[in-house]
Amino acid sequence: MRAVLIDPDSARFSREKVIGREKVCGAVNARNRMGGYTGASGFLYMDGYARVADVGIMDSLGLEIVLAELCK
Repeated sequence: MRAVLIDPDSARFSREKVIGREKVCGAVNARNRMGGYTGASGFLYMDGYARVADVGIMDSLGLEIVLAELCK
């Protein structure tokens, strides 16, 4: 997951959920190119492929919706 982030060492993970053998979803907050934290975004790691939902800063309800979709 860290490999797809601009500043992998700044990653703060939360709400991780392991689904089966090869799928993990949750939320990640990491620094952007400007050095500021972006706010929590949903992430999905599955079958060796990682992606962060392109949603930027969102309220907790928005994050819950994204996580519900990613963690199916």
